[in-house]
Amino acid sequence: MSQCDPEPPGPNPADFESSCVYCHQYTPEALAEVAHPWAPLSCVDCHGGNRDAFTQEEAHIAKPQAVTSTYRHLATEELNNLNMDYLRFANPGDLRVAEISCGSKNPQSIVGVTGCHQGIVETTQRSVMSTFTGHYNIPRFLAGLQGREAAVGAVSLESQTDDQPMGTVMSIEPLLGPEPDSSDVGFVMDTYLVQACPKCHANAPGPNDAYGNYRSSGCTSCHMVYNDDGISRSLLQNISNPNNTDGQSPHPQTHQLTSAIPVAQCVHCHYQGARIGLMYQGKREAGGFKAQDEDGFPIDEAAPRPNHATYEGRAMFVNNRPSDFYIEYEDDDNDGLEDTPADLHHTAGLVCADCHIGSDVHGDGYLYSTGKFQAKIRCESCHGTVRETIQPNDEGFFTNSAGEPIKALYENEGKIYLRGKLSGKDHVVKQVKESLDNYPTWTNLQNAMGVNEDGYSHTDDIECHTCHTGWRQSCLGCHVTVGKGYRSRTPNYQTGTNELNYFEGERFFSSVKDIFLGMNHRGKISTVCPSEQMFISMKEKTDEGAATVMDMQVRRTATGKLGFGWQPNHPHTTQLVAQPCTLCHLKEDGSNEKAVKGVYGFGTGEFMLRDGEGQAYDLTQILDENGDPIVDFAHEGTGAVPPDVIQRAMEITVP
Repeated sequence: MSQCDPEPPGPNPADFESSCVYCHQYTPEALAEVAHPWAPLSCVDCHGGNRDAFTQEEAHIAKPQAVTSTYRHLATEELNNLNMDYLRFANPGDLRVAEISCGSKNPQSIVGVTGCHQGIVETTQRSVMSTFTGHYNIPRFLAGLQGREAAVGAVSLESQTDDQPMGTVMSIEPLLGPEPDSSDVGFVMDTYLVQACPKCHANAPGPNDAYGNYRSSGCTSCHMVYNDDGISRSLLQNISNPNNTDGQSPHPQTHQLTSAIPVAQCVHCHYQGARIGLMYQGKREAGGFKAQDEDGFPIDEAAPRPNHATYEGRAMFVNNRPSDFYIEYEDDDNDGLEDTPADLHHTAGLVCADCHIGSDVHGDGYLYSTGKFQAKIRCESCHGTVRETIQPNDEGFFTNSAGEPIKALYENEGKIYLRGKLSGKDHVVKQVKESLDNYPTWTNLQNAMGVNEDGYSHTDDIECHTCHTGWRQSCLGCHVTVGKGYRSRTPNYQTGTNELNYFEGERFFSSVKDIFLGMNHRGKISTVCPSEQMFISMKEKTDEGAATVMDMQVRRTATGKLGFGWQPNHPHTTQLVAQPCTLCHLKEDGSNEKAVKGVYGFGTGEFMLRDGEGQAYDLTQILDENGDPIVDFAHEGTGAVPPDVIQRAMEITVP
């Protein structure tokens, strides 16, 4: 396109006076597809460019030479060095330019048209979704490269605050790769991290190269929805035209911002790490794990699949995985009940954005070391406690733990409702206290949650999800090999360079039947998941060939403890029926003692791995036989369940 038809197709409520719509035509069917329906913004208010020009060359911001196809293929540092006018033109929501597009630096903000979101832009720049601190913090701590506090992330930033509560730092710097003077362990870790990990933060759009990972960056990484195939369903003629030289993918679903964000949009990033986005939907990974011998050690065979299962089953590869990689339904014991059901909130039609509001996603100005500290929603925020139902604040709003209003939560005729952000459906929100009051003779309910004659309730010391977690997928043991001096198969996703060092990884075991417990930063017993249980190897290219520097070496923290990570984690597999009391307490005949000890971290012996020297490790073990931790928990204020608490729990027997 070099010349546009000067006759517009008709009035456009978003920008009826600019030349943009002469080419980016709004047909009558597309009139509802206004990008920002909350205020009458023009195209150039967001994108910049020349609204009075009638040729592409004059109207558009010229594409820099660094952009060979699309800006989406640039790494974080490359985006930092890009012409900001062009970046704004390509994506007004990118955090590098959002102050101009969405914030107070927009010229139209002086007349009150734009600039509404300056505060949110500033806090979102510091959100863990943008800084990526949590993904770097844990593996580097477990390798003895840093403390529990975040040191590096995806960007260079300072906190907006003067105070520094637990879980926060005052500044971070970007992790660009291993330093020249890195130790061998440091070289392996930082090479692996920048090549494998920084693809799911809001300061870059990620690969955009496979089914399920198409998205934008910055504000629009969430608020501009993408289909899993990256193909637009827009009614704008030039986007839906098959002859469009930009191609069909990747484009947003429609050219429209929204706060009604579907689960699928969140899962474009949150299918990795703790796999929360998958488990919430009742899905889990099946591929890439190894079978075991009778002693629990890996053998060179694929792990057996469940006896009765259905798979994602798409003809395309999902997130660069084959179509049988993700299980949607499984009933291994053939009892007619699903072994890995979706979270009851998902079944009810709730999406992530119904709970995770405000600072949970946008941040609050602090630089957090991990999302565990940034998230402010609690089960009690909606369901109250065993002693009190939820109460509105002075403005009439129910709030999360940070005092932020949950505006979709309201009371009507004595009942609490939550209006679904995506569905618009009103959901009755049960109050724990009312359930206890309504069933005073239900012994199991009262014993599990009620307040006893001494004024004690399990919920004083235990998170709600600890008992109401239905299942979780635990990944145990992985092996990362770095080849120093060998051409990399993947780029450095932070700098965009192709390194002369490569990495490859393999993983060993998976379990959906084990639950482990520890202490979270709130001082409560929580489910914990094995995390970054990494064995590392390194070979170096020499004139004589490949020299082995490390072989299946176990990392150590700065204290010398095993670098096998464990982290308190809410799996998001909440079920109405809670875990049995025998998960934590002994049966009267003591027949479940080994299983209960396994829950507390004494080891089950079911998942075993040897290092390069032949030393065997139980990957389920957190404590030695005396109850002392053999590992360091990576998050501040977290750790194993104390021995006296374990002893007290195991002294109580149940039928």
